Parts: sequence; structure tokens; C-alpha cells
Amino acid sequence: MMMAHLLVSLLVAAPPSTEVVRALDLGRLSFAEANRLDGKPVRVSFVVASLPDVLALRPAVDAAGDRRAVRSVRFGPGTQVGHLTLGQRLTVEGVLRVRLIVHRWRPLVDRQIEVRDPRPVSP
Repeated sequence: MMMAHLLVSLLVAAPPSTEVVRALDLGRLSFAEANRLDGKPVRVSFVVASLPDVLALRPAVDAAGDRRAVRSVRFGPGTQVGHLTLGQRLTVEGVLRVRLIVHRWRPLVDRQIEVRDPRPVSP
């Protein structure tokens, strides 16, 4: 009886997660890979390619990388971005969103990969 109670308590208790969360490199993420992750929470690492407009309602930072898509990290309203420098590598967690923008007046399609409402992650 005691052994059965012990087994049940061990089965019910969830072990601590040992899963390692790997950060995706936003600069190397292909549009197809980003499209599969659209709307999902992600952890990304990126190199700052532009400084945010600190007066903007939702400040954004461009990420360096493959130029076949515009890559950015868009902070939530009222978020204090802090001091960032060009070339600085950051790791954040947020929701990945992709967009295709088709222009009527030119034959180009803009591909955008964006991480929204990021939270900084300690390295």
C-alpha cells in the first residue's frame, strides 16, 4: 500500500524542465522558417542595426542580417528600451510575426519578419 502511494505521488509530480531553449539567429532566419513560426513565442538573438526612436509609441530596432527580408524587434507601448549601441548583440523572447507587402505601383514584394513585445533574456 505504501509503495503504491509512493508511485502515485511520483507520477503526479511533474519533474522540473531540463529543456534547453535555443535562441534563433534573427539575422539568418529564412522567411520560410519564420513563416512556420508565425504567431508563436520565440527566443531570438540579433545584432542591432538601427537605434530606436525613443519618442515612438512602439519603438523598434532593426536587426542586421539577410537582406531578403526586413527584420525588426518592436517593443510594446511605453517600454523603456534603455541604452543600445549599433552592433550590440541582444537576446529577447517575444512573438514572431511575418508579413508580405505587395505594392501596386512596383513589382516588388517586401518581406517583413518582426518580433513583437520582446522581453530581454540574460545571456
